[in-house]
Amino acid sequence: LFSLPIQSYGLVVYSATRLKLKLLIPTLFNSYTSPKMIKRSNNRKSNIRSKVFKISLSVFLAVYLVVGLYVCHTLTEQTVISTTDSVLVSVQEDSRDRILDEESVGDDSSSIAKDAIQMLVEETLSKNSRETLPLPPEPTLGAFIHIGKTGGSTLQQLLRNGCSYSKKKPCISFESWPESKENAISKLTTYYHTNELDLRFKSDEERGHYKFFVITMRDPLPRAVSAYLFSHPTNRAYYGLMHIFPERKRDGILKKENHNMEKALEHVLPNPSYVHQDSVAMYKCFPTIESYAQKLRDFDDYKWTEWKDDQASEDCASVAKATIHRTFHQRKPWQAMGHQFYDLRSSLRLISDMKDRTILAVRKEFLWQDWVSAHRWLGEKGEIFKADVVINNSTDVDYPVKSDGLSESGRKNLCLALKEEYRLYLRLLVISANLSHEEVQMSVEIAKANCPWLNLRLPRRSEVQYFEKDEGLKNHNVEPIWAV
Repeated sequence: LFSLPIQSYGLVVYSATRLKLKLLIPTLFNSYTSPKMIKRSNNRKSNIRSKVFKISLSVFLAVYLVVGLYVCHTLTEQTVISTTDSVLVSVQEDSRDRILDEESVGDDSSSIAKDAIQMLVEETLSKNSRETLPLPPEPTLGAFIHIGKTGGSTLQQLLRNGCSYSKKKPCISFESWPESKENAISKLTTYYHTNELDLRFKSDEERGHYKFFVITMRDPLPRAVSAYLFSHPTNRAYYGLMHIFPERKRDGILKKENHNMEKALEHVLPNPSYVHQDSVAMYKCFPTIESYAQKLRDFDDYKWTEWKDDQASEDCASVAKATIHRTFHQRKPWQAMGHQFYDLRSSLRLISDMKDRTILAVRKEFLWQDWVSAHRWLGEKGEIFKADVVINNSTDVDYPVKSDGLSESGRKNLCLALKEEYRLYLRLLVISANLSHEEVQMSVEIAKANCPWLNLRLPRRSEVQYFEKDEGLKNHNVEPIWAV
């Protein structure tokens, strides 16, 4: 639009010259349209100059018109994108308030917000071929957050970027992976495992471009039990011996110890390649799940100290409480009992701007059902493929240390220690865009059956506020935890 007056003026000048009209025009063109020049129209030199002028002016106008149209198109495109983002955020906030006021969930969310994200998904996929889609660290449209012990390792097989941040993307060879089996979440997300969030989410600029988050989650009680068993040094040694050791070496150790598994594992336990030695020290305090749960009694009666000092002084109750209060305060806490450390509260604290983004939940209890519904919400219409192999499923491994023997009092202690985790879990269920009211209620019933002592229910709007600083960390300069 800003170039229209100049273009119009140029057309007038061109017309005046072509029709040989005596018009008052700027000095720049006087030499070409003066009465003296018109009288000499039969002069060959003048005709050549006139033709050169006409051609030059025509080229100038054509170039200027093209530039003007390009600028107008660019400005319009940027306006549409920024308007879409603004509408998306405002609609999500309005719909979230309405949902919580009515004590309803994802199936009542605004269709406008859904359509806005679907439009971005469709536009991104239509502009790029499979090979030209952005790969991390380039910005992607969404993020995939893998919370430990929630089935994320199984879904990881279906993600082109589903590997450690330090590895080159894509993680899967396109030659061995047909394009027909790759769905939208794979093409559009950057993968984050929880222990990588500290390293990769350093600023709002690095995470602010994500329009949606796919989060794997699980009922907090079975997740906590699974996290305890997974990090147990005896179980780590067993997995290393039976599933990683070369067959000849494994058979030699078993034969030497007359197939006594307890003695065979002693060959593996001191090896840091299979068992982290911090976990060996920590689990001396609570070698069974029952002993761990009993030491969580009076969970709120806790004063922060270094867990290694507590372990040295045989204050094993403080060591156990530190795993859920998330006060390991070590450089690599996940190596001792990391899946317990990086729960929902610890992980989502690092991405505090998620309150303005769309959340798509994938619950371990309904893994493939939610995987499909998340894709449908994004607008995927074709077949949604599933992984052929379930990875890191503890039920498939005959671990020496099991969850057998957890008493009712031990389960109660665990539930009371996980009450804040349950609070965030329920809030995430409420705002997950791909979950219906009935689906959320199913998860609530499971939670009530697991922890009847907590009197769990879906939150009302008046209860859905920002979390204050975590009670266990309020004096240790820890950022506020994100909440909806």
